[in-house]
Amino acid sequence: MILEHEGTVQTLTLQASNETIDSNVLQQFGILLEHFLTTTHNDSDSSMIQLLNELMTPYIRRNNLFIQENVLDRLKTIVQRYPHKVALSDKQGDITYEELEQRSDLVARYLIQQGFKTEDMAVISVNQDNELILLMIGVIKAGGVYIPVDPNYPMDRISFILKDSGAKFFISSLSNNFQEANHVKINPTDLLQQTNLEQINDIHLPSYTSQSGYVIYTSGTSGVPKGVKVSSDNILSLIEATQKEFGLLPNDVWTMFHSSSFDFSVWEMWGSLLTGAKLVVVARETATSLYDFYDLLIEHKVTVLNQTPSSFYALQNIESEQRIPRLNSIRLIIFGGEALDNTKLKKWFQRYSSSKCRLVNMYGITETTVHVTYQNILKRNLDTISQSIGVPLNGWKISIRDQYEMPCLLGVEGEIWVGGLGLANGYLNREELTTEKFIIEKTSGERWYKSGDLGRMKSDGSIDYLGRIDSQVKIRGYRIELDEIKKQIIRISGVHDVVVTVHNPNNNADEHKQIFAFFESNIDYSSNDIKDILLKELPSYMIPSKAVRVKKIPLTINGKVDFKKLIDEQNEPYQSESASNSGDDLLEIWCKILGQRIGEDDNFFESGGNSLLAVSLLTELKQKVNPNIMLKDLYLNSSPNSMRAFLKQKELGEVKV
Repeated sequence: MILEHEGTVQTLTLQASNETIDSNVLQQFGILLEHFLTTTHNDSDSSMIQLLNELMTPYIRRNNLFIQENVLDRLKTIVQRYPHKVALSDKQGDITYEELEQRSDLVARYLIQQGFKTEDMAVISVNQDNELILLMIGVIKAGGVYIPVDPNYPMDRISFILKDSGAKFFISSLSNNFQEANHVKINPTDLLQQTNLEQINDIHLPSYTSQSGYVIYTSGTSGVPKGVKVSSDNILSLIEATQKEFGLLPNDVWTMFHSSSFDFSVWEMWGSLLTGAKLVVVARETATSLYDFYDLLIEHKVTVLNQTPSSFYALQNIESEQRIPRLNSIRLIIFGGEALDNTKLKKWFQRYSSSKCRLVNMYGITETTVHVTYQNILKRNLDTISQSIGVPLNGWKISIRDQYEMPCLLGVEGEIWVGGLGLANGYLNREELTTEKFIIEKTSGERWYKSGDLGRMKSDGSIDYLGRIDSQVKIRGYRIELDEIKKQIIRISGVHDVVVTVHNPNNNADEHKQIFAFFESNIDYSSNDIKDILLKELPSYMIPSKAVRVKKIPLTINGKVDFKKLIDEQNEPYQSESASNSGDDLLEIWCKILGQRIGEDDNFFESGGNSLLAVSLLTELKQKVNPNIMLKDLYLNSSPNSMRAFLKQKELGEVKV
């Protein structure tokens, strides 16, 4: 409403329905409008930047965390309080906090004896068990940086990380020597089962340095992985920011479910040890067999569970098969690594009260020390697919910026910038990329990380997550650059064009996401041929479910790749004729779970299946075919034909159960 007198505007009043627009948004619009109406042409752009900063400052959380100790001091305090309490547990047994302290000290002393110096880096590639934890802590105590690498990675990838990082030490029992890399190789047995203790007991451990910490390698847009270097101080900041909020206590039992190469494991490991809890270190074979993991949760009475949504949906399916609830010990579930669909949690809330088990969704990035924001999941949230990732942790902060790096007002979409205590030191040996992604803001002098994620801020300070700006995707928690896969395929002899995409056939269910590659080639490669070549370069989670040779990659009328046409041609007809004539539902069930056309003899796991989808397939088979089928039966009989033959043998009594 404009009130004027003799041609001059006297007042301008803004009104809006509360159901249509938030009052804070309306107020921001009014201030901005006033600025435009009263600003002269002589005013510089800096006045606008200053105004936008002033308008958004109340919604950016300030840092009020004051930490006076370091990660090793905190661990020592825990050891002194709970020397005989179990710190670590695996299949081989338990380790107390006192033993953890003593044995990790010995690791550190032995490393120093071998020439390890402050700020040196050590690649650690061993199986996931208690000893892995001792090795990583030992490196920190020696003043160094540990780089966890899954020993199941392709040898070429491990070799690349050794060379790219410049690590001086390689702790592993892998037989490969990687002679092209300049490092000292140490067998973990020598570090952990020392006999000549008198030679190292007199070695003094260095004073704590914040330059110690860890490096985790993530997928890179340039086609090669990049190492993210995180300080030990960030680890303690993360625990300080969450301990009170989540009530993390010494009587808790955690699992280290995720691979040490995935940053979610940093939160699991240190979140448990720095609060005096018990950490159950889950072997990779148990983590990939969710029925076994389910039994482990019950056996150890786990109280704090960390899961990617995809894993939890499958775990929830296993739980729903039980006559009575069996996970009653769990009091806190943290989701992270990928987008959460609240509507898929209804089965859990039907069995467990939110007053006894708290569910929290967290958003985070490797470059910002695992977590950034948190959002409580309540029963009333289950009917909508929420985009909210909550509010920043104490000590972390978020700003939404437009393409010109200007602050976005409330409700306006832009790039998520993260600041505060969690920022990594940058990318290892990638100065140009570090400068591009970790920026110092000219006006404030503050340091920010440009995440590449899209979001918008709401008037309560919470953030809506709106997806990625680039070609990066998250599948079952793993951060994957599709360009890295593409660049590996294009190097294959005879291949002259490639596109890589994510196929998500079942209504955006994350556990159903599959990577598809389509390529033009003058050599008739099969899908398995491409997979076998890629397995020498890429970890298994980056291998496409299907690699399809096409005559020509189709384009839309706008000259862009027609992904829909590629997918449709690949998956039609959805159900082959043999499925309807087979006399049972097996092929149809296989196709339904995989979301694509397959043949009678196609192996489930070679056609895009994984341990999470295997749980869905098993549930379907139990309901529609035979309630007595077990998970091991599916792994041994992974095609429709082999399962059909197995069931026939079982029916005839020729299979021992």
